[in-house]
Amino acid sequence: MIRAGFPCVFDRCTGHATNRNSNRISPYTGSTILLRDHQIPALGRAIGSEFKYDVDDPRFVNFVLGTQEELDTRSTEISKTLQLKRHSKYWIGLLRHNDPDIRKLAGDHVEAILPVEVRTLEPDSDAPNKEIELAIKELDSPKFRVRKAARNRLSQFGSSALKPPQEVVKSGSPEQRASAIKIVKRLLLLDSNLAADVECGRLLNWLEDNEAKLSWNDATGKYALVN
Repeated sequence: MIRAGFPCVFDRCTGHATNRNSNRISPYTGSTILLRDHQIPALGRAIGSEFKYDVDDPRFVNFVLGTQEELDTRSTEISKTLQLKRHSKYWIGLLRHNDPDIRKLAGDHVEAILPVEVRTLEPDSDAPNKEIELAIKELDSPKFRVRKAARNRLSQFGSSALKPPQEVVKSGSPEQRASAIKIVKRLLLLDSNLAADVECGRLLNWLEDNEAKLSWNDATGKYALVN
């Protein structure tokens, strides 16, 4: 699979064999392989070990921020070695996390350590409640074209219309539940966090343009732009 001459991480790996001997991790002697959610065992004389916490796990993120009690030794080593509290790309990447609380923590920390403003990560406004309520009712219409139009309208509202269909899945009529299940799946597949994805890309571009000018200040705990 890969031949590593340095400590490295295999994250959720799945092997695909091209011959009898290829479906394996084959490190040089002495390499330390950290495995997480993998489907391939470390073979030979590799030192295989598991992550206890993912680096985007809420407990790990709060540990890096200093608001969570100390975790296991490996988490401490990862945080210190990579200097994650001041690792700009780590925090910008967390803006795409599926947990809004993590996105909020990441956004606040990006602004705390970088001379840049993080734009809103959430939709600017909610879909009109009356329109959502009407569309939900029309999911129970005997007319197929009315039901289809209602599904399309709810899908167009985006993530702000996700909660009502989720409630209908639990308590609506059989016809409403069937339509609501399709809507929920569609909304989730449409990427309900598009705003965060766009902002993440913008900030990574900003960082690429300005990284050479950034200087870390231990006293303030933040980066400053230096000409």
